[in-house]
Amino acid sequence: MSTILFISDIHLCDNRNSRAFEERRLERLAAWIRQSQFDLVINLGDTVSRDGCLRDELTPYRRELFEEYLSWRKALGIPFLECGLRREHPFFEEIYEQPLNCVNRSLPGVTAFALTPNSGDHIFTDQQWQWLENELTKSESTTVVIGTHVPYPNSCSRPAAVCCYLKVPVTIHHRLETFPSPVFWAGGHFHWEIEPPVSFGSLTAFMGGRFSFESEPQKKTYLRLLDTKTLALTTVTEQL
Repeated sequence: MSTILFISDIHLCDNRNSRAFEERRLERLAAWIRQSQFDLVINLGDTVSRDGCLRDELTPYRRELFEEYLSWRKALGIPFLECGLRREHPFFEEIYEQPLNCVNRSLPGVTAFALTPNSGDHIFTDQQWQWLENELTKSESTTVVIGTHVPYPNSCSRPAAVCCYLKVPVTIHHRLETFPSPVFWAGGHFHWEIEPPVSFGSLTAFMGGRFSFESEPQKKTYLRLLDTKTLALTTVTEQL
């Protein structure tokens, strides 16, 4: 049995959080991850907040703002897959040592993808969709897991609007929804309600989690876990 942890929208360096708050959160999250012994973590992105949301002393947005997160991740000693944003392209592959389109087959019976848009923060190129299609064709796994920052269309009750959901080609919709093995697509991006997964044939689409801001404690932090043997998705509302 393997367990995948999904995290999303940590928003480090954000002006809605203090540095002390962020440090305590990372410490508590690390302790919980070690205790739970996950086999893979998929980070769905927005790890560091964008320009306009950064604390004044941390502007502009740049690779150095990721150093604390990278040290934290390395100390855990478990595999991570990272989903990024267009604004991270200048340094994404360097800091994460991972391509924008990444596939991981380290877990028995699982093919896991992490994808970062190459045309805009919410748009994948035709070449990226073709790459995913080719990799799916090669997959002999019993379970497929896909992580992106921007979520799969209609994967929660938030109404569709500009820059809300990914634009997924009809051919990819059909491929995923009729895939011979279960497919799980995790998205982040929305600081929305905690909602159940949505099923589209073989595909289960869901929001992978969020972290509340110090200034907005009423928006509860939640994370999701996938048991790759039972295919059970669990929602965890830890005080992180």
